[in-house]
Amino acid sequence: MRTAEAYRVRIAAKYSHVKALIEKDEQLMMNIIETEEFYTNKWLQFKRESYESHIRDINTLLTASKSLLQEHNNLKFLQKLKIERLGSRLEIGPLLLIKREYTTSHRMETVERLADSLSEAVSRNTERLWANLRAIHLDADTAHPNLDVSSDMLEVCWSKQVTQEDKETEQTQSEYSVLAKEAFSSGCQYWEVAVWEKPYWLIGLSYGPDTKAEQKDTLASGNVLNKAFCYIYHGNGKYLVCNGSEETVLPMGLKIQKLGVWVDLQRGTLSFYDADTLKLLHSFTVDLFGPVYPMFNPCIGLNEQNTQPLVLFNLRSRK
Repeated sequence: MRTAEAYRVRIAAKYSHVKALIEKDEQLMMNIIETEEFYTNKWLQFKRESYESHIRDINTLLTASKSLLQEHNNLKFLQKLKIERLGSRLEIGPLLLIKREYTTSHRMETVERLADSLSEAVSRNTERLWANLRAIHLDADTAHPNLDVSSDMLEVCWSKQVTQEDKETEQTQSEYSVLAKEAFSSGCQYWEVAVWEKPYWLIGLSYGPDTKAEQKDTLASGNVLNKAFCYIYHGNGKYLVCNGSEETVLPMGLKIQKLGVWVDLQRGTLSFYDADTLKLLHSFTVDLFGPVYPMFNPCIGLNEQNTQPLVLFNLRSRK
């Protein structure tokens, strides 16, 4: 597990760097706000001093005007008018300019907009399929008798000794399958299955029997159990996706070790992913008529091949 530990150390270092960048950006924005507040107070102090000077000039003018108006001698009136220069234009700032107010909202709005854009960028780049990874378990009661389901309900494999009749049976027979305990009828659901190097497997969706009694009756009658209406099949290195009668062969060269299945029940879409690379393999638009069950078919283990299990990949957390 040294390789896993090396990855863990490198990835932890990368996230520490990302967190440091975000914290640095946060500190920068807080400093911008604090600096803006400092210079706003400085500007307001300047404006206050300007207003006070303006008021003093007006008071001086009013005092001189009152003194002049009380003078009844015309000659003295003209002399005082000349001395006080009350007839010249006073250099007092226009009232319109005095009424204009400085605002801090533009820079604050810019800071908030930058914080929003960072939040959106982080959210957009951390929308992972893995964030929606559902923990699902196999329902042993729905398993074909020739299948073994593990006690933790996370693995299924072919268990029966293969007969000549089995060899003549098509390996993709969907009755050799098991359903998940969980059925989905709303929202978006995502789950993963480890297929590793199995040469044959089939994974898809089924409507499943409606009741346990129906399941037992189906097994007893020999009818097809857990029939998939939409699935992906792997056989000898080739991948085939099917939706009803619609079939598509995927490009050659694929080598999937873990399969991801995404279903959007509101939009009626089903997508298959290479779960290791999160590369989309294929999407279908499907008609959904009720709750759907994840379905798993490990296929027949021929000639001691294909005996590996299908393993549900449920997220584990570090303690």
